[in-house]
Amino acid sequence: MAVPPNIAELKNLEVLSFLNNQIKELPTQISSLQNLKHLNLGMNRLNTLPRGFSSLPALEVLDLTYNNLNENCLPGNFFYLTTLCALYLSDNDFEILPPDIGKLTKLQILNNTDNDLISLPKEIRELTQLKELHIQGNHLTSLPPELAVVSCVFETADEG
Repeated sequence: MAVPPNIAELKNLEVLSFLNNQIKELPTQISSLQNLKHLNLGMNRLNTLPRGFSSLPALEVLDLTYNNLNENCLPGNFFYLTTLCALYLSDNDFEILPPDIGKLTKLQILNNTDNDLISLPKEIRELTQLKELHIQGNHLTSLPPELAVVSCVFETADEG
């Protein structure tokens, strides 16, 4: 399935779900959806995101679960999504979270379950609004001491 570029004509769109399709890429025009608050791209075949992705000024929830993404697939301006409250990245191929994750200062939920994470950046401490951090099912052997200042919920594989 291809996302048509004329998606940008839906100027008042607030919720968009492309859950469980075979999408491999998004048109850059998706960044024209200025009222979009919730974008679900889970269970697709994305291995990159368009450059203008950070131009979604109202985006609060972004679901990118079950794709083929890793830290190199995110555009440089991805972390300027300043309104983002929930980011779902589980079941992708992330080995690290870029240090710029700390720029998502309104983030309350970060789900990185079942990736290939080997470490977390110290900048995670800048996520002062974070209430939930899901990092089970990764390759982490220790947590950064910076997490001691973050008040959040940790789930491990043992807790289910």
